[in-house]
Amino acid sequence: MKKHLLILLCTLVACLAPQVSLADSNLFPEGSCEILTQNGLPEGFLFPNKLDKPWLGGNNEEVLSEEGNNFVRFVNSQQFPYFHSIKINLPIPEGAVNIRVSGRFRCDFVPAEVQPDWQGYKIYLVFGTMEPTDPLGDLSDALADVPIISIQNPMPDWTEKEGSAAVPVGAKVVQVRIMLNGFVGQFDFDDIRVEVD
Repeated sequence: MKKHLLILLCTLVACLAPQVSLADSNLFPEGSCEILTQNGLPEGFLFPNKLDKPWLGGNNEEVLSEEGNNFVRFVNSQQFPYFHSIKINLPIPEGAVNIRVSGRFRCDFVPAEVQPDWQGYKIYLVFGTMEPTDPLGDLSDALADVPIISIQNPMPDWTEKEGSAAVPVGAKVVQVRIMLNGFVGQFDFDDIRVEVD
């Protein structure tokens, strides 16, 4: 009898373990921006503007500190109001059905003269079937591109935002992309969490 109970208990643990690990899984533990690379930007993020567009002198990104806590600031100038982005490519754990992203955001901006549908301070999830080989991290086999957070009005104080999307069938990689376009001003973010369930 004890043997049968032990087998049943082990079976239940084996069935429940993957769900527990997914529920507790933060895929991007460095999202707090406290660990920096040699170029002074947070570990794990790709900043394509800094790599392939050095002429974008009017736009910049930097890590600042406030009360001992690091955060990232984008600046879009009047001369270059258009496009700015960072991205993170993360493997999707087997069995994941949903990706949830949260973080703290703060911004002070005015709209620029661009098409309204291009304007925004947004987070997208891009799903792919394989790890990118492009040094800038682009997914050549994107299955879906889903906007999950959109900030269209200035927020002078730190504000928590969260969004999620279902994992498409066949997706093995998720790219979390923080983008802004068509706004002039300052855009801060911190404590990015990428969780699965």
